[in-house]
Amino acid sequence: MTRIKTALLRLWADLRAATAVEFALLFPIVVFFVLSLFEFGLIIYEYHLISEATRRGARNLVVNDSLNSPVTALTNIESTDATCTGSGCDAAPFALLLADMQGILPDLAASNVTVTYSNTGLTGGSLVTPRVTVEVVGYQHSSTIYGAVLGNSSSNKTFTFTYPSFSTSRILASRNNSEL
Repeated sequence: MTRIKTALLRLWADLRAATAVEFALLFPIVVFFVLSLFEFGLIIYEYHLISEATRRGARNLVVNDSLNSPVTALTNIESTDATCTGSGCDAAPFALLLADMQGILPDLAASNVTVTYSNTGLTGGSLVTPRVTVEVVGYQHSSTIYGAVLGNSSSNKTFTFTYPSFSTSRILASRNNSEL
């Protein structure tokens, strides 16, 4: 019995493998933390791209509004907003707008883009000053890092994060109702 007790005490006092055990326990946590930092950086960068894409889309509509208005029903803009999303827009101008926005955010789908023309209230007589708003809604980021760690039940181990909507508005030059 004394021999076993002595062997156990000697094993308990042996610190040669303690560093390896600590490394084995902490290494996965450190790797996950570093990968999480990269993933968080990607999420922030992608959100910046969303904001830049809406800015570019709104600017495109303001600069080229007389030629490219994806919303076809602008005649009653003093009383109601005119909105379109994806297939509800005039196809050719909306395709140009979407292509311009996809230059910044390539995975952007037509169903994620909403264009709204609204009245700013700056009217006088027959003049109307519309505001154009381009909004990105429901854009998603997929992460395989979090999916593998958090354990998604599907065979595709991805974790999907939906960004909050982001919009950019610009005011168009005043124009007569007949020009809309």
